[in-house]
Amino acid sequence: MNPVAFTSTRPVPAPTAVGHAYFAPLQLQRDASFSHTCKRCTRCCRHYRIAVTPFDLLRLADKLGISTTEVIARHLDGSQHLRRRKDGACEFLTDQGCAVHGGRPLVCRMYPLVRNVTHQREWFSVLAQVPQSAAQWGLDGTVAAYLEGQDALPSIEGYGIYARLHYRIEQLFRQTLAGAQTAGAGKADARALNLGLFAHSVLDPDPSIRDYCQRHGMPLPTTLRHKAACHVMATEEWAVNQLKEMNHDKL
Repeated sequence: MNPVAFTSTRPVPAPTAVGHAYFAPLQLQRDASFSHTCKRCTRCCRHYRIAVTPFDLLRLADKLGISTTEVIARHLDGSQHLRRRKDGACEFLTDQGCAVHGGRPLVCRMYPLVRNVTHQREWFSVLAQVPQSAAQWGLDGTVAAYLEGQDALPSIEGYGIYARLHYRIEQLFRQTLAGAQTAGAGKADARALNLGLFAHSVLDPDPSIRDYCQRHGMPLPTTLRHKAACHVMATEEWAVNQLKEMNHDKL
């Protein structure tokens, strides 16, 4: 299972009411009844460590008017998470709210929903309410309507693009590493390990996109979806070239 979720920086409180549906281990489908109205109390912005995906990097870069390389250097904490201030709050939190609200990561858009995905199915669970949150919970809408209202669908699609890429590269890595181990090829082993680590790392789309377009005589993509698609093609081309070198080492 590959959950897209927050990492809590402090213990989640016990349910305020035993058996309350929102705090139960639910598996909601998109047509399930659900509503959540943010009251801008910013409690959630101070409670979680926010993970970002490559598509989130593209959306943040677009919102900030900088490259994904700059987003990583300025706003990530050295891993795939946004930096936080000393008081634990997200660094994008201001007195007026989120400074990058239009480009916020997928987990922020879905909050308090958590999307869970396997190869066969998708479902949503619900996080326990942050202490002293002013948000209003209800059953007035649906999960699908909530996601649409938060403009989460493009980011969910973008996450899927990269999840499928990750799976393909991981499978290539496993197959090649197994072959390299059988052949006892040390160099191929090392390169396969690097390939596997690459598949698990936070990718920096912009340099790969520029390089790919220059080498293929293509104009730079302008939409987020086209940027993601170009980045996927560039990454798969890189992986195939790595595999060719690994196979050459085994000869």
